[in-house]
Amino acid sequence: MRGRSVRARAPTRIDIAGGFTDVPPYCDRRGGLVVNAAIRPLVEVEVRETGGPGFLVESGGAVLRIPSTAALDPRGRERLVQGALLATGARKGLEIRIRSAVPPGSGLGTSGATGVALLAALDAVAGRRRGPALLAREAHRIEVEVCGHRGGGQDQVAAACGGFLSIRFDGPDGEARPIPLPSSFLRELRSRCVLVYTGIPRISGRLIEGVMGRFLRGERTTCAALDALAACARAARRALRAGDVEALAEAVGRNWEAEKQLHPAITNARIERLFAAAARGGAIGGKALGAGGGGCLLFLAADGRRRGLREALRRAGARTLRFDFEGRGVRV
Repeated sequence: MRGRSVRARAPTRIDIAGGFTDVPPYCDRRGGLVVNAAIRPLVEVEVRETGGPGFLVESGGAVLRIPSTAALDPRGRERLVQGALLATGARKGLEIRIRSAVPPGSGLGTSGATGVALLAALDAVAGRRRGPALLAREAHRIEVEVCGHRGGGQDQVAAACGGFLSIRFDGPDGEARPIPLPSSFLRELRSRCVLVYTGIPRISGRLIEGVMGRFLRGERTTCAALDALAACARAARRALRAGDVEALAEAVGRNWEAEKQLHPAITNARIERLFAAAARGGAIGGKALGAGGGGCLLFLAADGRRRGLREALRRAGARTLRFDFEGRGVRV
Protein backbone atom coordinates (compact mmCIF):
# COMPACT_ATOMS: atom_id res chain seq x y z
CA MET A 1 0.00 0.00 0.00
CA ARG A 2 1.41 3.36 -0.99
CA GLY A 3 2.02 5.96 1.71
CA ARG A 4 2.65 9.63 1.55
CA SER A 5 4.70 11.53 -1.00
CA VAL A 6 7.03 14.41 -0.15
CA ARG A 7 8.59 16.84 -2.60
CA ALA A 8 11.53 19.09 -1.72
CA ARG A 9 13.16 21.80 -3.83
CA ALA A 10 16.55 23.41 -3.25
CA PRO A 11 18.42 26.12 -5.18
CA THR A 12 21.71 25.68 -6.97
CA ARG A 13 24.33 28.42 -6.55
CA ILE A 14 26.83 30.76 -8.11
CA ASP A 15 30.12 30.92 -6.18
CA ILE A 16 31.07 34.56 -6.50
CA ALA A 17 34.44 34.45 -4.74
CA GLY A 18 36.45 32.39 -2.27
CA GLY A 19 35.77 28.90 -3.61
CA PHE A 20 38.34 26.24 -2.57
CA THR A 21 38.90 28.00 0.79
CA ASP A 22 35.94 26.03 2.22
CA VAL A 23 37.79 22.73 1.67
CA PRO A 24 39.84 20.98 4.37
CA PRO A 25 42.67 21.14 5.21
CA TYR A 26 42.89 24.78 4.11
CA CYS A 27 39.79 25.87 6.06
CA ASP A 28 41.00 23.93 9.14
CA ARG A 29 44.42 25.58 9.17
CA ARG A 30 43.82 29.11 7.85
CA GLY A 31 40.06 29.62 7.83
CA GLY A 32 38.07 30.09 4.64
CA LEU A 33 35.58 32.63 3.37
CA VAL A 34 33.14 32.16 0.49
CA VAL A 35 30.62 34.59 -0.96
CA ASN A 36 27.92 32.93 -3.03
CA ALA A 37 24.35 33.38 -4.25
CA ALA A 38 21.55 30.85 -4.47
CA ILE A 39 19.93 30.67 -7.90
CA ARG A 40 17.19 29.05 -9.88
CA PRO A 41 17.08 26.53 -11.60
CA LEU A 42 16.20 24.41 -8.60
CA VAL A 43 16.82 20.74 -7.90
CA GLU A 44 13.64 18.81 -7.07
CA VAL A 45 13.54 15.54 -5.13
CA GLU A 46 10.36 13.52 -4.65
CA VAL A 47 10.24 10.71 -2.09
CA ARG A 48 7.25 8.38 -2.09
CA GLU A 49 6.52 5.56 0.34
CA THR A 50 5.67 2.37 -1.57
CA GLY A 51 4.90 -0.05 1.24
CA GLY A 52 7.06 -2.67 -0.48
CA PRO A 53 10.66 -3.77 -0.01
CA GLY A 54 13.71 -2.02 -1.35
CA PHE A 55 14.20 1.29 -3.10
CA LEU A 56 13.79 2.69 -6.59
CA VAL A 57 15.89 5.68 -7.67
CA GLU A 58 15.18 7.61 -10.86
CA SER A 59 17.57 10.38 -11.91
CA GLY A 60 18.52 11.82 -15.28
CA GLY A 61 16.47 9.22 -17.13
CA ALA A 62 18.27 6.29 -15.46
CA VAL A 63 16.62 3.92 -13.00
CA LEU A 64 18.33 2.06 -10.18
CA ARG A 65 16.58 -0.64 -8.15
CA ILE A 66 18.01 -1.59 -4.77
CA PRO A 67 16.40 -4.74 -3.31
CA SER A 68 17.02 -4.04 0.40
CA THR A 69 18.86 -1.90 2.92
CA ALA A 70 21.57 -4.59 3.05
CA ALA A 71 22.29 -3.89 -0.63
CA LEU A 72 22.87 -0.14 -0.18
CA ASP A 73 26.31 0.93 -1.43
CA PRO A 74 27.29 4.60 -0.82
CA ARG A 75 30.23 4.26 -3.23
CA GLY A 76 28.15 2.77 -6.06
CA ARG A 77 25.69 4.26 -8.55
CA GLU A 78 23.64 7.20 -7.24
CA ARG A 79 25.94 7.14 -4.25
CA LEU A 80 24.50 10.33 -2.77
CA VAL A 81 21.05 8.73 -2.56
CA GLN A 82 22.39 5.46 -1.23
CA GLY A 83 24.53 7.28 1.34
CA ALA A 84 21.57 9.37 2.51
CA LEU A 85 19.38 6.28 2.86
CA LEU A 86 22.05 4.62 4.99
CA ALA A 87 22.71 7.71 7.09
CA THR A 88 19.02 8.33 7.82
CA GLY A 89 18.30 4.68 8.63
CA ALA A 90 15.59 4.35 5.99
CA ARG A 91 13.84 0.99 6.24
CA LYS A 92 10.56 1.36 4.38
CA GLY A 93 10.26 0.90 0.63
CA LEU A 94 10.78 4.24 -1.11
CA GLU A 95 10.69 5.63 -4.63
CA ILE A 96 13.04 8.57 -5.11
CA ARG A 97 12.92 10.79 -8.18
CA ILE A 98 15.44 13.58 -8.81
CA ARG A 99 14.86 16.29 -11.41
CA SER A 100 17.14 19.12 -12.46
CA ALA A 101 17.45 21.32 -15.55
CA VAL A 102 21.13 21.95 -14.80
CA PRO A 103 23.67 20.46 -17.26
CA PRO A 104 25.90 17.65 -15.93
CA GLY A 105 29.16 18.77 -14.32
CA SER A 106 27.96 22.37 -14.34
CA GLY A 107 29.87 23.73 -11.34
CA LEU A 108 26.60 25.12 -9.93
CA GLY A 109 26.61 23.02 -6.77
CA THR A 110 24.02 20.54 -8.03
CA SER A 111 25.15 17.63 -5.86
CA GLY A 112 25.01 19.84 -2.76
CA ALA A 113 21.51 21.02 -3.66
CA THR A 114 20.45 17.43 -4.36
CA GLY A 115 21.80 16.27 -1.01
CA VAL A 116 20.00 19.02 0.91
CA ALA A 117 16.69 18.47 -0.90
CA LEU A 118 16.96 14.69 -0.50
CA LEU A 119 17.75 14.90 3.20
CA ALA A 120 14.90 17.36 3.79
CA ALA A 121 12.47 15.04 1.98
CA LEU A 122 13.66 11.92 3.84
CA ASP A 123 13.37 13.81 7.12
CA ALA A 124 9.80 14.82 6.28
CA VAL A 125 8.83 11.24 5.44
CA ALA A 126 10.29 10.11 8.78
CA GLY A 127 8.58 12.94 10.71
CA ARG A 128 11.81 14.83 11.40
CA ARG A 129 12.82 18.40 10.69
CA ARG A 130 16.20 20.17 10.91
CA GLY A 131 17.03 23.84 10.67
CA PRO A 132 19.11 25.09 7.71
CA ALA A 133 22.48 24.93 9.50
CA LEU A 134 21.99 21.34 10.69
CA LEU A 135 20.58 20.29 7.34
CA ALA A 136 23.58 21.72 5.45
CA ARG A 137 26.04 20.18 7.92
CA GLU A 138 24.54 16.69 7.70
CA ALA A 139 24.16 16.80 3.91
CA HIS A 140 27.84 17.75 3.62
CA ARG A 141 28.88 15.04 6.08
CA ILE A 142 27.01 12.40 4.09
CA GLU A 143 28.59 13.49 0.81
CA VAL A 144 32.14 13.59 2.22
CA GLU A 145 32.29 10.96 4.97
CA VAL A 146 29.70 8.42 3.79
CA CYS A 147 30.02 8.75 0.02
CA GLY A 148 33.72 9.65 -0.16
CA HIS A 149 33.35 12.76 -2.34
CA ARG A 150 35.97 15.45 -1.65
CA GLY A 151 34.60 18.97 -1.48
CA GLY A 152 33.82 22.03 0.61
CA GLY A 153 30.59 22.92 2.36
CA GLN A 154 29.48 26.07 0.55
CA ASP A 155 27.06 24.30 -1.80
CA GLN A 156 24.99 22.75 0.97
CA VAL A 157 24.84 26.04 2.89
CA ALA A 158 23.57 27.91 -0.19
CA ALA A 159 20.96 25.23 -0.87
CA ALA A 160 19.73 25.19 2.72
CA CYS A 161 19.69 28.97 3.32
CA GLY A 162 19.16 30.70 -0.05
CA GLY A 163 19.97 34.32 -0.86
CA PHE A 164 23.37 36.01 -1.02
CA LEU A 165 25.66 34.68 1.69
CA SER A 166 29.00 35.34 3.32
CA ILE A 167 30.09 31.97 4.74
CA ARG A 168 32.97 31.66 7.18
CA PHE A 169 34.74 28.30 7.46
CA ASP A 170 36.94 27.66 10.50
CA GLY A 171 36.58 23.95 9.74
CA PRO A 172 34.30 22.00 7.41
CA ASP A 173 31.09 23.54 8.81
CA GLY A 174 30.26 27.00 7.54
CA GLU A 175 28.78 29.89 9.49
CA ALA A 176 26.51 31.75 7.07
CA ARG A 177 25.57 35.40 7.26
CA PRO A 178 23.06 36.82 4.78
CA ILE A 179 24.06 39.77 2.64
CA PRO A 180 20.82 41.76 2.24
CA LEU A 181 20.59 43.58 -1.07
CA PRO A 182 18.06 46.22 -2.16
CA SER A 183 15.75 45.11 -4.97
CA SER A 184 17.06 47.89 -7.23
CA PHE A 185 20.63 46.57 -6.95
CA LEU A 186 19.45 42.99 -7.48
CA ARG A 187 17.77 44.08 -10.73
CA GLU A 188 20.92 45.86 -11.88
CA LEU A 189 23.11 42.89 -11.00
CA ARG A 190 20.81 40.48 -12.80
CA SER A 191 20.85 42.73 -15.88
CA ARG A 192 24.67 42.63 -15.94
CA CYS A 193 25.24 38.87 -15.41
CA VAL A 194 25.65 36.26 -18.14
CA LEU A 195 25.85 32.56 -17.30
CA VAL A 196 27.08 30.12 -19.95
CA TYR A 197 27.84 26.41 -20.15
CA THR A 198 31.14 25.48 -21.77
CA GLY A 199 29.88 22.08 -22.92
CA ILE A 200 32.63 20.36 -20.89
CA PRO A 201 31.41 18.44 -17.82
CA ARG A 202 34.00 18.51 -15.05
CA ILE A 203 34.70 16.26 -12.07
CA SER A 204 35.48 18.54 -9.15
CA GLY A 205 36.87 15.88 -6.81
CA ARG A 206 40.03 15.31 -8.86
CA LEU A 207 40.83 19.01 -9.09
CA ILE A 208 40.19 19.55 -5.39
CA GLU A 209 42.45 16.61 -4.50
CA GLY A 210 45.19 18.08 -6.68
CA VAL A 211 44.90 21.57 -5.20
CA MET A 212 44.84 20.40 -1.58
CA GLY A 213 47.74 18.05 -2.25
CA ARG A 214 49.78 21.05 -3.38
CA PHE A 215 48.67 22.99 -0.29
CA LEU A 216 49.75 20.15 2.01
CA ARG A 217 53.15 20.04 0.30
CA GLY A 218 53.49 23.76 1.00
CA GLU A 219 53.80 24.79 -2.65
CA ARG A 220 54.21 28.54 -2.44
CA THR A 221 52.14 29.51 -5.49
CA THR A 222 49.14 27.41 -4.44
CA CYS A 223 49.24 28.61 -0.82
CA ALA A 224 49.42 32.25 -1.93
CA ALA A 225 46.57 31.73 -4.41
CA LEU A 226 44.31 30.23 -1.72
CA ASP A 227 45.00 33.20 0.55
CA ALA A 228 44.22 35.52 -2.38
CA LEU A 229 40.86 33.77 -2.93
CA ALA A 230 39.82 34.52 0.65
CA ALA A 231 40.84 38.16 0.11
CA CYS A 232 38.72 38.26 -3.06
CA ALA A 233 35.74 37.00 -1.06
CA ARG A 234 36.16 39.89 1.37
CA ALA A 235 36.34 42.32 -1.55
CA ALA A 236 33.23 40.81 -3.15
CA ARG A 237 31.34 41.11 0.14
CA ARG A 238 32.28 44.79 0.41
CA ALA A 239 31.19 45.41 -3.19
CA LEU A 240 27.82 43.74 -2.66
CA ARG A 241 27.17 45.70 0.52
CA ALA A 242 28.10 48.91 -1.30
CA GLY A 243 25.94 48.05 -4.32
CA ASP A 244 28.93 48.49 -6.64
CA VAL A 245 28.78 46.21 -9.72
CA GLU A 246 32.12 47.41 -11.08
CA ALA A 247 33.93 46.64 -7.82
CA LEU A 248 32.21 43.25 -7.72
CA ALA A 249 33.35 42.49 -11.27
CA GLU A 250 36.90 43.43 -10.32
CA ALA A 251 36.82 41.04 -7.33
CA VAL A 252 35.40 38.27 -9.51
CA GLY A 253 38.12 38.80 -12.12
CA ARG A 254 40.89 38.77 -9.51
CA ASN A 255 39.38 35.61 -8.05
CA TRP A 256 39.66 33.91 -11.46
CA GLU A 257 43.29 34.96 -11.86
CA ALA A 258 44.09 33.54 -8.41
CA GLU A 259 42.13 30.37 -9.09
CA LYS A 260 44.15 29.66 -12.22
CA GLN A 261 47.29 29.60 -10.07
CA LEU A 262 45.96 26.66 -8.06
CA HIS A 263 46.24 23.90 -10.68
CA PRO A 264 46.90 23.78 -14.45
CA ALA A 265 43.66 21.84 -15.13
CA ILE A 266 41.43 24.66 -13.82
CA THR A 267 41.54 26.33 -17.22
CA ASN A 268 42.05 25.03 -20.76
CA ALA A 269 42.12 26.27 -24.34
CA ARG A 270 38.34 26.28 -24.74
CA ILE A 271 37.78 28.23 -21.53
CA GLU A 272 40.45 30.76 -22.49
CA ARG A 273 38.82 31.23 -25.92
CA LEU A 274 35.50 31.95 -24.23
CA PHE A 275 37.14 34.48 -21.89
CA ALA A 276 38.75 36.20 -24.87
CA ALA A 277 35.40 36.33 -26.67
CA ALA A 278 33.77 37.71 -23.53
CA ALA A 279 36.36 40.46 -23.21
CA ARG A 280 35.68 41.51 -26.82
CA GLY A 281 31.93 41.38 -26.14
CA GLY A 282 31.98 43.75 -23.18
CA ALA A 283 32.73 41.64 -20.07
CA ILE A 284 34.36 43.51 -17.20
CA GLY A 285 34.89 40.42 -15.03
CA GLY A 286 34.31 36.70 -15.05
CA LYS A 287 35.23 33.34 -13.57
CA ALA A 288 34.67 29.64 -13.91
CA LEU A 289 32.17 28.29 -11.40
CA GLY A 290 32.85 25.44 -9.02
CA ALA A 291 36.26 23.85 -9.38
CA GLY A 292 36.74 24.97 -12.98
CA GLY A 293 38.07 22.87 -15.82
CA GLY A 294 34.71 23.08 -17.60
CA GLY A 295 31.14 23.46 -16.42
CA CYS A 296 29.71 26.97 -16.30
CA LEU A 297 31.27 30.41 -16.54
CA LEU A 298 29.89 33.63 -15.07
CA PHE A 299 30.56 37.03 -16.65
CA LEU A 300 29.59 40.54 -15.63
CA ALA A 301 28.95 42.93 -18.48
CA ALA A 302 29.73 46.61 -18.77
CA ASP A 303 26.64 48.77 -18.44
CA GLY A 304 24.46 48.29 -21.51
CA ARG A 305 26.65 45.53 -22.99
CA ARG A 306 24.86 42.38 -21.77
CA ARG A 307 23.18 41.61 -25.11
CA GLY A 308 26.43 41.98 -27.02
CA LEU A 309 28.25 39.84 -24.47
CA ARG A 310 25.70 37.05 -24.79
CA GLU A 311 25.97 37.14 -28.57
CA ALA A 312 29.78 37.09 -28.49
CA LEU A 313 29.75 34.03 -26.24
CA ARG A 314 27.11 32.32 -28.37
CA ARG A 315 29.22 32.83 -31.50
CA ALA A 316 32.19 31.37 -29.61
CA GLY A 317 30.21 28.18 -28.99
CA ALA A 318 28.97 28.64 -25.42
CA ARG A 319 25.41 27.83 -24.38
CA THR A 320 23.68 30.62 -22.48
CA LEU A 321 21.72 29.47 -19.42
CA ARG A 322 18.72 31.29 -18.00
CA PHE A 323 18.85 31.84 -14.25
CA ASP A 324 17.59 34.12 -11.52
CA PHE A 325 18.63 34.78 -7.96
CA GLU A 326 16.72 32.81 -5.33
CA GLY A 327 16.11 34.32 -1.92
CA ARG A 328 14.77 31.15 -0.28
CA GLY A 329 16.55 27.97 0.67
CA VAL A 330 15.21 24.43 0.58
CA ARG A 331 11.49 24.03 1.00
CA VAL A 332 9.33 20.95 1.42
